Amino acid sequence: MFNFTQNEKLAALHLVNECLDGMGGERPIHLEDDKYTWTHVQVLTDNGWSKHEASGTYGALAEKNALYIETRYLNDDGAWKDTISDDLYRWAESHWDEFVVNGKPSK
Repeated sequence: MFNFTQNEKLAALHLVNECLDGMGGERPIHLEDDKYTWTHVQVLTDNGWSKHEASGTYGALAEKNALYIETRYLNDDGAWKDTISDDLYRWAESHWDEFVVNGKPSK
């Protein structure tokens, strides 16, 4: 489905994990019933990527259609508008056990 580098794979799993934290799910497939898919590049910097690395990785994930970056300015409550794709959390389901067993490693 996705041809990720190891760096992109780890980043993608952290983005999915953040969505799960937001909706109280335990596995990526739980996002199927509760589409809490908002994300932000800050998730990566909070998990060990430098700002420069996070920006590049986040952009690469967007180019691979793993996430959608909102480019319009929305004057609202500051809520995140970027979203992960449905294909990303479905992909993550098959990689989740390895990610969890490894302690959800940071970069």
